[in-house]
Amino acid sequence: YLGFLKLKSGEARDALEHLKIASTTDPKHAEAWLHLARAYFELGTYGDALHALSELFKLDPGHPNGHFLEARIALKRKEKDAADRALRAAIAGDVGFSPAYLMLSRIYTDVGAYEPAMKVLNEGLRFSPEDVNLMEALGLAWMDMGEPSVACGVFKIAVQSPRADYTVHLNYAAALLQ
Repeated sequence: YLGFLKLKSGEARDALEHLKIASTTDPKHAEAWLHLARAYFELGTYGDALHALSELFKLDPGHPNGHFLEARIALKRKEKDAADRALRAAIAGDVGFSPAYLMLSRIYTDVGAYEPAMKVLNEGLRFSPEDVNLMEALGLAWMDMGEPSVACGVFKIAVQSPRADYTVHLNYAAALLQ
């Protein structure tokens, strides 16, 4: 528990020793392996993070947060195909795991593949229809495709959410001005 608190407060190096002890003391505790992997990730030791994730996946093969972290590691290593596979595994583990849809869509939009990105975002919205981040990303994809009027419709729904931050409002305004 102390390792988790230290990790959460940004003290990955201090958290590491506590999390090593926790994962060896109770090797069947999946979250201990996840937090250990996160500590290694924060410290930039991706090989150790992947090893901790492999232990996690022995206990819980579909752990969405584990696969999401695996995708983050793959992206740090510039391995987009591996990130894609890991994000799809995260979604398979939890179809409502919005961060995986968002990150997967960004992989596509980064290379100009807007149609697959929009397909991913629409799928995510099917399971999490109130997710403002997914709506905003969908609106931005429409903007990038030169369809500000369609983007306006998406942003108009997004800004009605109490969770909409100022960027959603700014993007809506930008769409209206085009």
